[in-house]
Amino acid sequence: MTSTDSGHVTASAVAEDILSVLARFKVLTVGQMLDATGRDEKTLRNRLRQLVSANFVGCREFRLGKTSGRLPNAYWLAPKGVKWVRDSLNMAARMSRREKMAISQASHRAFIVDALIAADRWARETGQSRPMFRTCLEGGESRIELGSKTAIADAVVELDDTRGNRRVYVVEVYCDYAHNATSKPYEKLAPYVVAGVGNALDNSLGIPPDGKAALVLVICDDASMRDRLVGRLPGRPGMPPLALKVWQRFLFKSADEVGRFGEGWRRVDGSLITLPT
Repeated sequence: MTSTDSGHVTASAVAEDILSVLARFKVLTVGQMLDATGRDEKTLRNRLRQLVSANFVGCREFRLGKTSGRLPNAYWLAPKGVKWVRDSLNMAARMSRREKMAISQASHRAFIVDALIAADRWARETGQSRPMFRTCLEGGESRIELGSKTAIADAVVELDDTRGNRRVYVVEVYCDYAHNATSKPYEKLAPYVVAGVGNALDNSLGIPPDGKAALVLVICDDASMRDRLVGRLPGRPGMPPLALKVWQRFLFKSADEVGRFGEGWRRVDGSLITLPT
C-alpha cells in the first residue's frame, strides 16, 4: 500500500492519537503533539508526514526569511481528517482552513494550546473530569458578555473537580512583542474585573448563584510582562480597590510556568495559590 491509502495511513494507534489531539486542540506543532500524546518523536513525525500526504492533516510552514530562520510548522485537521474523526472516533470536529494563518498569530496560538494541553494533563493527574474547551481558535465560541462589554476569551476551560463542583476558568494569553509598548492587556482585562465585582461574569458563563465563581487565568509570554500586569492592573483608572474580593479571581503566570498548570499562580497581592481540585 502507498502512504496515501487511507486504510493504511489511519490504521495505527499513533495516527489515531494525532488525529484525536488535532480534533481536541485545533492546531498544533509537532512539539505540542508529542506533549499531548507522549509518543516517540520519530514514529510520530513519520506518521504525521503520511497523514499530510494523504490529506487528512493540513500544514502551514512559517518561513521568516533567508536569514531569519523559521517557526515550527502548524498542523490541523483537513476535511478528510475531520470526517474520519467524526466517523471513526465519534468525536466532535470542525472544518478549518489555516493555510493563510499569519506569522504574527503563531506564538499567541501556541501559548493558548500549551495552556490547554497542560490543563488537560493536570485534570487527568488530579482525578478531575476531562475539561471541555471553548477557544478563539474556532470563531466566537469563547464569547463572554461582560455587562456593557463583550470579550472573546482566548479559551474557556470547564471541568468537574474531585468533589463534583463545576469549575470554570477563563484563559487570556498575552505576548509582549512590543516590549511594554501596548496597553491591550490592561484594556482587555479591565472589563473582566468590573464584571467580576458583581454577577455579570458568572452569569455570562452560566454559573448559578450557588456555584463556584469563575477564575481568570492570565498567561504572559515572559515573567517581566506578568509582573507588570500584576503590579499595574489594580492601579488603572476605573479599577476597584484592592481590598475587594474580586481580585482573588485573577491569577497570573508566565508561559514557562504553565506546564505546572495547577500550582504557582500569582495574585495581585503577590501571594501564590494552587488551583482547587
